[in-house]
Amino acid sequence: MLIYLNGGNEAIVSYAKNLLWFVPPWIVYVITMILGVLRVGFWPAMIGSLVLYLGSVGLVKVGLK
Repeated sequence: MLIYLNGGNEAIVSYAKNLLWFVPPWIVYVITMILGVLRVGFWPAMIGSLVLYLGSVGLVKVGLK
């Protein structure tokens, strides 16, 4: 609501488009952490999740161009 009040419709559309960069990679990160912690422990799961997260961000960035 604050974004709309301060920036109008254009700000909302821009926010929603930029949110697409975050949501799919975040879902990959969370699923990898949940499954990874149970199998390999916290630190290896954290490293693997971050690598997959950054890779997913790159793929989304390329896909949105």
